[in-house]
Amino acid sequence: GISSVHFRNLFKEIFETSPTKYITEIRLQKAIDLLMFSDLPVYKISETIGYENVNYFNRIFKKHMLFTPIQYRERNK
Repeated sequence: GISSVHFRNLFKEIFETSPTKYITEIRLQKAIDLLMFSDLPVYKISETIGYENVNYFNRIFKKHMLFTPIQYRERNK
């Protein structure tokens, strides 16, 4: 019963971040868990956390983590 603008404002007030950033952080944390504790290929991890395009997932991951998912796995496993 509220507008999307009002929802975003309420969300940001409560969580101190936008809904989009919040969801991205949750997805990236799940991706890190899967990279560290599974042998799933990156494209499967991308699908599992809700990204249909693995190239987009790679860009988002690198933007936030400074490494591609494969580099991150190799450095931290």
